Amino acid sequence: MTRRQTEYRKLEILMKADKHFYDYCEYTKYWYGADKWENRKDPVISGIRLAIGQYIQKGASDKGIRFSEFVQCLSTDFANGWLNAAREAEELPKYSRQKAKKHKIGRGCAMPGTWEYGYE
Repeated sequence: MTRRQTEYRKLEILMKADKHFYDYCEYTKYWYGADKWENRKDPVISGIRLAIGQYIQKGASDKGIRFSEFVQCLSTDFANGWLNAAREAEELPKYSRQKAKKHKIGRGCAMPGTWEYGYE
């Protein structure tokens, strides 16, 4: 794969992540795609839901951070590795420590309901 193709693929994954967020918002408001979003046995969907929950809980959208950028800030050990299935399926972008430092998002294994991780 050439460098240009690799960069294009990364952009596709970023756009796909943002689309997942908007699809989830439609689901919560209009119940579109309930069969997809309520399938908690699918590790990809579960990982995406956890990431969206953290995005909303930490107020990242209020700080002007797009969902696709926020997901890159969540480390590979986030929620005991729940995002890894979605990242391997190329539904979410890979972890980037540079983005996490840029947005000052702390490192660690943030389980849903814990408050000690997040913005530094």
